[in-house]
Formats: sequence, C-alpha cells, structure tokens
Amino acid sequence: MYRLFVAIDLPGSVRAQLADLGRELDGVRRVPPDQLHLTLRFIGNADDECFQRIKDSMATVTSPPFTLALAGVGCFPSPRRPRVIWAGVTADERLTLLQRAVETAVAAAGIPPEERPFSPHITLARLKDAIPEGFSAFQSRHGEFRAEPFAVEEFLLYSSTLTAGGALHRREASYRLTG
Repeated sequence: MYRLFVAIDLPGSVRAQLADLGRELDGVRRVPPDQLHLTLRFIGNADDECFQRIKDSMATVTSPPFTLALAGVGCFPSPRRPRVIWAGVTADERLTLLQRAVETAVAAAGIPPEERPFSPHITLARLKDAIPEGFSAFQSRHGEFRAEPFAVEEFLLYSSTLTAGGALHRREASYRLTG
C-alpha cells in the first residue's frame, strides 16, 4: 500500500531559507528541510494497481516550465487555532494550470476529485495543541518574507510513510515540464 502525493520539489537555497525561518519557532514539529515541498495534490492510500495507474496518468501531464516565488508566512486553519504554519506562494497562473492538469490526471486514474480549493503553500511546521509562544511576533516579523524565485522544471510523485517522528517521503517518479 502506498500513501501518495504529487509535489514540486524546492531548490537547496530555498530549503535553507525556509529551514532558517522554522528554527525561530518553539513548541512545534518542524518539517525537516529535505522534506519541504509544494503539494499539488494529496492522493492518499493506493494499492499496487492504483499506484501504477496514477504513475502512468501523471506522465500524460503537459505543462511548460515556469518560475515560482515564495512570499509571506501564515497558518491554517486560523491564527487563533493554528495547526499548520506555512510559507506562501505568489499567485501564478502557470502553477494553477499545472495543478489543474495534475488533478485531471489523478481523476483519469480513477481517484475522486479534491473538494477543497487549491491553496499553494510550503508547510514549515505542525502543532497539536497550544499556539507556540512568540507565534504572533513570528508572523509580524516574517509577514513580508520573500525567497529568491526559482525555476520549476519538473513535478514528482511521492510516497509517504508515517512514523512516530513524522512522515518520510520517497520519490517514486519525476515528470519533466515541457512546452
């Protein structure tokens, strides 16, 4: 059984910037720098046959390469009850088109459509209960956060294994953007 998602990987320099941001937060479970990514579509559990259909369907996605920039920090679901602390992604039509193409490919593989709207972000940390001390100061300090724009030339199919220390991600396939 696979637990799958489709994502854009981040360059090392952007990972380093995001890891520096995350170090300022206490009382949270930070995402390790090598696990930082931009999720295009969380798929969930899939058996071997479904995994192969998804893998094959992703190969049909066509989209040109583009440049992406990160901007700002925030949280889900709300500042009063944050569960996820994230870095934002600047709006980009090409990212939206890629995500829609991925969604179409996932549907073609027999997976029900995602009901929630796409909200591009990079998860920096997760928390279970209390708002971490200094969180509002962190948000104020980094509300205008910017990372150097980077080229997106591929997207990836990942599997994820849940462990006591958090999820471990493994690249299952990569797909070049062309056009």
